[in-house]
Formats: sequence, structure tokens, C-alpha cells
Amino acid sequence: MKAHLHKQLKSTFMAAAALATLLSVTLTASAASLQAGKATPVKGLASVPAASTGHAPAAACTTLKASDVYWATLTDSGDVDQKVEGYPDGTSKVVAAFDYNCIPKKTKLSIIWSVDGEQIYTDSNTPKANDKANTYTYSLYNKDDSALTNGDYGVEFYIGDTLLTAGKVTVGDLNVKDVTTDTTKTTTSSTAEIAIQGTVVDSKSKKPINGALVIVLNEGVDPNAWLKDGKDEDILAFAKADGKGQFALNNPVPMNLALPWIVGAKGYKVIIQSDFTIEESTDDPYIMNITLERSK
Repeated sequence: MKAHLHKQLKSTFMAAAALATLLSVTLTASAASLQAGKATPVKGLASVPAASTGHAPAAACTTLKASDVYWATLTDSGDVDQKVEGYPDGTSKVVAAFDYNCIPKKTKLSIIWSVDGEQIYTDSNTPKANDKANTYTYSLYNKDDSALTNGDYGVEFYIGDTLLTAGKVTVGDLNVKDVTTDTTKTTTSSTAEIAIQGTVVDSKSKKPINGALVIVLNEGVDPNAWLKDGKDEDILAFAKADGKGQFALNNPVPMNLALPWIVGAKGYKVIIQSDFTIEESTDDPYIMNITLERSK
């Protein structure tokens, strides 16, 4: 979808000549706290718990959307504790995590692990259906809890033959200190990022806008110029709202950084915000409630 996103925007949004008449509205946002789910280790090479705070049937959920894989440590209760850039020598467990919008019924995930490019483990899991956004975690460790082999670890999550999300991390980086003994916890990511999700609705009827596009451009990109003749590589993150008006950006967004945003849909005025900033104190994920006004 990303490769054709700019073309889709041009065909969906108003003509560039009409940009001067765009509604002067800023993005509205409110923070909401969604607890990360718990991971339940099992004795084996890997455990595959799907994090979930609720187990309501996902009748309205039709497509699982996932963020990029990030790496973490867990609390004693199995919650995500810290996001990390790598793991030190002697690490006995690595935790792959991704944020998702919802989980449809009968979703089957296939998981492939590799070290230094060589496949070492495969598994499959059918998480419980869930109509709420949350976090999925998957821990990899030896049966005897011994230290993992140092190297570059990779994980891929598939639905059928389609890659859902993937990630890589290094175990044994001498520049990464042990988070279990070092109070400085230097493995925490130096770049604070946050997952974004929310809804897009009609300003008058408050009805959801199916197909609304939410675009975050890279720092310094002129959103007005991008609409006229932009490039796909200028896109930092994007999402398309579903039939309930709900969306979840495909990539996390840096905090404390002014970024250009574009929100629009067919038949509606486009919102352009050239310097929207999310404060670092905001809860993760960040929930946005966006309203669009119909074009006259």
C-alpha cells in the first residue's frame, strides 16, 4: 500500500488548487492508557503468549495490523518493562513485541526465529480474538534457562504466506550493559517513540469515516508541497481507517519532535498540521480523535 500511497492521496483528496480553502483545524488528541498484556513463559525453546487485556469476540475486527517489532524486557508478572536496543552478553531471554489494533477470529500466526541469518526455530500460535488494541509478546529462551548464543537474532511473524511484521536485535553487544544489574538501564532506547491509534469521524454526524487516511511525514517535509508532488520515501507512518473509523499507524512516531501530519478522505476537507508534536510524558499508545468537515 505504501508504494501507491501518494497516488491514492491525490485521487482521494481535493485538488491541490483548493488547498488554500482547507479548514483551519488542528489535530485533536487525548491520551489513553492501555496496559500491556502478560507473557506466560513455558519450559521450552519459546513461549507464545498473546498479550490481551480483554477477551471479547472480535466480530467487528477483520484485519490485524501490527507495528514494527521492538525488543523489550519483562517484569516479574510478564508485562513489558523496558524497550531495549540490544541485549548484553549472558542474556538468557529475548522478547519480541509488537503493538496491534485488534485480532480477528481464527487468526493463526506463524513465527520464524533466526540467528546470524540461519533459521533456528519455528512455531505457530492462534491468539484469542480481541477487538481492542494491545501488545503481543513472544519470548525466546533455552529450555534450561542458560545464556543464549551471542549473535544477530531475527524474528518474522506471518499470517499465512503474508509477512505481518519482523525485527532484528543483537545479543552480546559489549556496549550494552546488563539491565538486571545496572541501575542506569542503558539498554533503553535513546529515541522515545510512541504508537498512534484512534478514530476519524464526521464533524457533524460523528459517524466514522471509512477509508480516511492519516499520514505522518518525515521531519522537515512541506506537507503542502508533498500533496502536489511528494515522494513515498517522505512518509514516516500512515494508516487507513476501517469501517468503524478506527486506525493504527503502521510505524511508531518519535516524541518531542515537530512533524507534518495530513488527514483526509474523499468528500472531506484535508487537515494539514506542519508541526504537530507529541510530548514525551504522553501515555503509550497515543489515542487521537480526529474530525473532518465535508467539502462544500
